[in-house]
Amino acid sequence: MWFSKVYQKFVRFLKESWGEFKRVTWPSKKELISSTTVVILFVLFFAIFIGIIDLLLTQIFTIFIR
Repeated sequence: MWFSKVYQKFVRFLKESWGEFKRVTWPSKKELISSTTVVILFVLFFAIFIGIIDLLLTQIFTIFIR
């Protein structure tokens, strides 16, 4: 039956996934905090940068539209 093949493939997938999961090297707490801080600062910087660009372009187009 097709269900048996699907079930066997699913079981094989779970076994292989578990094997890969056990080989993962997890970051230390210090590395995790450091990486998270970098990402948050990067996002904030670009949010402010894009906000400033948006504000400037809005002002420029407002001047040209009048």
